[in-house]
Parts: sequence; structure tokens; C-alpha cells
Amino acid sequence: MAQTLALTTATVKYTPGQPRETQYGLRINAVLTLPDGTETKLWGNPDDAALLALRKGQSVQLAKNQKGQWQLIEQEQSPQQLQNGAVQNQVGGQFQPRSDDEKRAIAARVTEDAKLLRYCFQQAKEQCGEFCETSEDLRAIATTLFLQAVKR
Repeated sequence: MAQTLALTTATVKYTPGQPRETQYGLRINAVLTLPDGTETKLWGNPDDAALLALRKGQSVQLAKNQKGQWQLIEQEQSPQQLQNGAVQNQVGGQFQPRSDDEKRAIAARVTEDAKLLRYCFQQAKEQCGEFCETSEDLRAIATTLFLQAVKR
């Protein structure tokens, strides 16, 4: 049976404040009002650019994840976010090709990520291989290790 994706538009009631210590470490949250008048909180890390970019009264798109929680659908980036390293491919609605320097930087990041993923796979095989019944189990462990390494 196919799953349907729940989408809605919400209004930002409160922007993220100071980070709070939670069971998941330091976190920030924004409060949004859904169309039916109920409120929901969106949680993120203190450096979550998408949450920090929210402004009171702003309309944003939300999607409900598999756990039934609302998640922010990424919005168009602000000029401040672009200065912080994000690449903008469209300017004024027209496509702007990437410069050779941007392409080289992306290629270098992809190469480094691929090397890290290969290392994570090797470590998963060496450290956890005996617990894996299928190659899918091994892939899942390697992916988890990679995501944890990239997050830090």
C-alpha cells in the first residue's frame, strides 16, 4: 500500500531562542501554528541554519515524517546563508552555471566523502562483520558510522 505524504503550510509563532540542554544534547526549537490552530515545535541543533533563518509571521512548508512529526521543508536560502558557504544555482530565476572553482571544490568534497565512506565500510566489516547476516546489515552499519563521522 502506498504511503501518502502529508504537507501543510504553517506560520512561525516563535523563532528559536537560546539553546537548551535536552536528553539529545543542546537543542533549539521554533514554535509554528498549523492551519487548524494547533501549535507544533520544530527541534534542531544550535547551528541549524534552516531553523535559525525563520522569522516571526513567516509562512513555511511542513511535511509529516514517518513518526508523525512535522519537519521543515527547506526554503530558498537567504543571502546570509549563501555567504556562509551555501551555493546558489539560480539568481533572479535564471540558471547560473557553477564556476570551475566551485566545481573543483564540490569534486574534492565528494572524493573525500567517498574515501570516508569506504573507510567506514572497512571498519564495519572488521569490527561488526561477524554480527552481519547480510550485506545490507553491513551497509547499514557503515552508513551509520559515516553519518556520525560527518555530523561531528
